[in-house]
Amino acid sequence: MGLGRVNRDFSGLKALLQDLRHRAIRGDQVLGVRFVGKKAMVEDGKTGKFIRELDISTLDQVNYDTTLGDDMIIFDGHGTSAYYRREHGGDVRLKS
Repeated sequence: MGLGRVNRDFSGLKALLQDLRHRAIRGDQVLGVRFVGKKAMVEDGKTGKFIRELDISTLDQVNYDTTLGDDMIIFDGHGTSAYYRREHGGDVRLKS
């Protein structure tokens, strides 16, 4: 049961992040994913307005630090390097 839950959460998170990346590029907008507890909360990166959320029951650790806040992944239409405090971004860990 644990591995199935991790796989389901990974697939859902991957789909969400891919969708946001494409939306940011197409719309030339800044979109952020803020991880709070066991949720990924999508927000407009310029206004902070909430867009949607995804429950991730197996979320264990988030290692992304950005200029817009910690535990966030940022997408925009011009690349993301301007937002990350570390050269290669970070990682999200799921655990069963």
